Amino acid sequence: MGTLINMKRRAGVLLVFFIALAVAVRLYKLDFPLTLNEVKESYTAYSVLKTGRDTNGELPGLFFRSDNNFLSSVGVYSKIPAIAVFGLTPFAVRLPSVIFGLVSVWMFYQLAVSLTEKRVARTAAILFAFSPFLIQTNIFDLGHSASILFVLASLYFLLKKDQKLLLFTSILSVLSSFSALIISVAVLVVWVRGKGSGFIFASAVIAALVGLIALKTHPALGKFLVRETVIEDSIPSSYTHLIDRRIAEGFVHNSPLIRGGLNLGRLTAYNKPFYTMNQLAKGIIEPFDYASLTSARQAGFILDKEARPDSVLPKFFFWELPFFVVGAIILFRKAAFPLKAFALSVVISTLVFKEKGLVYVIPLVALSYSNMFYKFKPSKKLRAPTTLVLSGAALFIFFSYVSFFDLLYNHENSWLGENDLRQYEIWKALNEEIEQNKVMITDRFGEPVHYYLYYEAVDPAWFGKSKIKGPTTDGGTERINGVSDVLFGSFKYFESDRKKDQLWVGLAGEFVGENRNYKHVTSVVDGEVFKKIKGVKQKNQFLGDELWFVRTIFEEE
Repeated sequence: MGTLINMKRRAGVLLVFFIALAVAVRLYKLDFPLTLNEVKESYTAYSVLKTGRDTNGELPGLFFRSDNNFLSSVGVYSKIPAIAVFGLTPFAVRLPSVIFGLVSVWMFYQLAVSLTEKRVARTAAILFAFSPFLIQTNIFDLGHSASILFVLASLYFLLKKDQKLLLFTSILSVLSSFSALIISVAVLVVWVRGKGSGFIFASAVIAALVGLIALKTHPALGKFLVRETVIEDSIPSSYTHLIDRRIAEGFVHNSPLIRGGLNLGRLTAYNKPFYTMNQLAKGIIEPFDYASLTSARQAGFILDKEARPDSVLPKFFFWELPFFVVGAIILFRKAAFPLKAFALSVVISTLVFKEKGLVYVIPLVALSYSNMFYKFKPSKKLRAPTTLVLSGAALFIFFSYVSFFDLLYNHENSWLGENDLRQYEIWKALNEEIEQNKVMITDRFGEPVHYYLYYEAVDPAWFGKSKIKGPTTDGGTERINGVSDVLFGSFKYFESDRKKDQLWVGLAGEFVGENRNYKHVTSVVDGEVFKKIKGVKQKNQFLGDELWFVRTIFEEE
């Protein structure tokens, strides 16, 4: 009896330790530069809080739109209380995501207990809680943090046959992230499959009507869903310009496909069916890009050499693949049908929504590993080497995760998205001077208007009155070229209309011309370079790797 009590006490102490550690690794540091999606969601929440309307001047509803993209509705609404209490700060922006992440760990444990033994569920929950992919999602992506929670909850309520909560959590998962759409549909299909043909037909009709109403009331939603999926890569408009270039007479020198005035390329490689299949294949493969998923050390080495629009923190480690495969075979050999359906929907979601659908693989990875550790039973001859291999795998997991945390907390400049990092540096440098001068900011680092609204905590009512609208792009996005005296766009400083008391921020080549030695330049025409940020990365290398801050100076007559 005493031994049993001691075992329970030790288990309780370990549980408290792992819970505290899971909280600590998520809250240890939240003041990283914000991503573009975070600033969009946060400022929309701030606008709703201050004015009762979103940034487009519309009353809050089921969807929120920024530019021509739709934001996570759950993400926007859940940020409002935190921003009301803590202000427009990184802590307020990321706290709801951390909370969703921690609750998802508890939800995952409850689900795992329903699917397997308690010891397997406990180990799986620990692996899930400390997954590098999940932790970075819990810090930087509120929409997917919430979506993972609600997807797991919907699967749990499916197993528990709680129809109301199943439907409620399925809807919330899609409102958190559209990438959960296929998984939610799959869970609901599993639910209705035993209800009879009449019920299934009625459910399908209702779902179709809801979808049609949503698309009718929000016409841009359909185009947005196309852009978010592999469909965008395979439609002709995404590659027609490539075909036109390649079939042009003389474009391919010495090509056997070109004979006189006859270009056989039009009938063979350079046609729409070929490009459709090619782009579709590339879109499917893209989520499994080595540079984005590899180990922390290797990713830092490879990706530090080029511009990176998004964060390049490692998500999985490729040495894990054989262990995941073995664990998955063990897991699904006797798995319940709902879990198999869930796994299939996760695979399809990853193929359709690309890297945004990959996040739902995390629970399957944790369950697979845990099953491998406990249920892999080799023959007596292989027992010793198998134990050695599994022990090695456990050590690999431990040291890989330690490497990830070192990269996350101590080397942020090696993985932060270039645009997010540079926009943070720009607005930090301009914070005290922006109200006293007219400012021109280059748009070669993402969409500066959104970062400006967030970092300067611009009054939403004033933004609505002062924004300077630009032309609408081919994709239907309405550009904002400025807000009062703060303007955004690429420029040629030496050809621009310069005035007194102006601040200009841009690449060195935008001030003095392309392909020059910018190292020792300290002044430009009618201005002085009062700050430089070196080592920036962007597509046009002829503009240099320095970001300049220039103050106009005119001699008094």
